[in-house]
Amino acid sequence: MISVVIPVYKVEKFLSQCMDTLLKQSYHDMDIILVDDGSPDSCGAICDEYARRDARIRVVHRKNGGLSAARNSGIDIATGEYITFIDSDDFLLPGILEHAVELAGREGADMVSWRHIRCGEDQTPEDIFISNEGGIVRRFEDAQEKMKYFLAGQEIGTVAWGKLYRTALFSDIRYPVGKYHEDVYTTYQLVHKAAKIVTTTETGYVYRKTGGSITTEGFSERRLDSIEGKLLQAEFIKSQYPDLCELAYCGVVYSCNQCLIQMGKSHYRKAETLAMLQRLYRKYGIYYLRTKRSYKGRIFSFAAMLQIKLALWLAGMF
Repeated sequence: MISVVIPVYKVEKFLSQCMDTLLKQSYHDMDIILVDDGSPDSCGAICDEYARRDARIRVVHRKNGGLSAARNSGIDIATGEYITFIDSDDFLLPGILEHAVELAGREGADMVSWRHIRCGEDQTPEDIFISNEGGIVRRFEDAQEKMKYFLAGQEIGTVAWGKLYRTALFSDIRYPVGKYHEDVYTTYQLVHKAAKIVTTTETGYVYRKTGGSITTEGFSERRLDSIEGKLLQAEFIKSQYPDLCELAYCGVVYSCNQCLIQMGKSHYRKAETLAMLQRLYRKYGIYYLRTKRSYKGRIFSFAAMLQIKLALWLAGMF
């Protein structure tokens, strides 16, 4: 059985699309947990209506506490051998859960990861067609190798969704309440704990890019949580996988780049924050320059190492 945890907040426009693609999956042995995170619109009523129509669906109504708290509420009551997460404005492509469970069982995997695509705010599941013929499956059992591929951003992504986990992995792991970019704090711990990870090039998840998400809005200081998460991750890697420190430090710089670019575009100039970023670039920037990452990203990082205000000026060109 799979427990499917879906945090719900202010998505009345998209929730039915999310649920309908889930209920049409060819895999049926599901424990579906809808967590109404104090949504002020009609989401709570929509959740209850789906629960009346399908006995596999449970609804948790809770006071708003954010995405991490909502996910944790679902994890706490999950009964499936496996667990997966769906953001309620996103949706699944046909057959992905059946294939993921089949891979997990056949391979004895603790985690299965698949690919995702993006869609626009007004696109529907009927607008998306993907041919998944000839998908490639890869297996990661060596601890060093799986963490290396995770840190390099290959095969195993950071995002919580688009993966099937053995529920036991969450026995002592939860998402950090009150933090944005919550998966940055968490996924590396799950990768470390998983004895075997399987990835497939099959596309099974559709991520909807909406105007109000943290990834599309202008700079907010809550974006800095991604840097904090990467720094904690780097500390963990230093203690457990010292040969992979440079990759972890590159992750810190990547998050700094993303924040600084948004700062430049949003005309954010808080001195304390800029000073913090300057210190991080001068400490970790050299590791990013050694990589084969994008030429523009390396130029930007080099500028930030020299002078943060120079990088802010360059940000308008990205």
